[in-house]
Amino acid sequence: MVDAAKVAQLLELIDSEITKVQQARAQCAFSPVTATTAADALPGVLDAVQTDVPAVGNVYNINDSVYTLALEETGTAYGESAESTRTASTSFRVARPDNFDLAFDFDQTPVEVWGINFAATLWVRHKSSGSVRPVYWPGTRTYDPAGMTGDPHASERIGPSCAKAQGAISAAQVAAVRHGATAAQVQQIQAACEEIIRRYHGRVQLFEWMHHQIQMVVFEDREPESYPQFLQGLVHANKLDLTADNREHTRKYLETFVQGAPRPPTEFFCKVKAKDDVATLFHGPELQRFEALCV
Repeated sequence: MVDAAKVAQLLELIDSEITKVQQARAQCAFSPVTATTAADALPGVLDAVQTDVPAVGNVYNINDSVYTLALEETGTAYGESAESTRTASTSFRVARPDNFDLAFDFDQTPVEVWGINFAATLWVRHKSSGSVRPVYWPGTRTYDPAGMTGDPHASERIGPSCAKAQGAISAAQVAAVRHGATAAQVQQIQAACEEIIRRYHGRVQLFEWMHHQIQMVVFEDREPESYPQFLQGLVHANKLDLTADNREHTRKYLETFVQGAPRPPTEFFCKVKAKDDVATLFHGPELQRFEALCV
């Protein structure tokens, strides 16, 4: 049963946080995000939930300066019982300028930021301004605070299929940028891939936030909103319903974020336990501590 009073209280806190973010934007006061260590919240546990970036095939090609996307996805869609296949496709002409201003470095070292265990970081450097900003990359066993408890595709724990699909889309967008794509052309890739995410994966908020990161870091040379801030904005705009029973973990997580000590709730660890052989992820005291999180 949803506690309406607690949800209302959280919404008030989120409104307060939204105001702070808007004020910071107005003052151009964003500071670079720094990663927190697992010791800040869950010593030896969240850090040990091993993540990885699934390998993705080549979903695009460049021929005579024409970028073509062809991302095929097969699975059982929401509300259906049989497998189906959809292909996200689009094409456009690209022209990389001689004075291309960007440099990219993809670091597959897992990192915890905002209490979320990302699998990798894409570092983007603007040569003209000297800025270096991160685009955080989800992977297998990453916590998704916008996931839905009990959902057949989009639970609290990101699985390999969702990680692979989102990784392929974001990689295709970055590849397009490296060949000179504009922000409008990257949005074209986003629009082409939306049906695949909605039909087979359900992680629409994560899909939108990944595009937000690329837009802000690559094209605007600005700090993007953190994932929890992005979700707060969706709540504020009535695009994310925190009153649903399958969003209890989202409410819990955003409460810890507002309080300044973000951490995944019990539901994430229980999902990891249900889907993974935790004995291979943890050993000795770490395994005992992990088990205690799921009671």
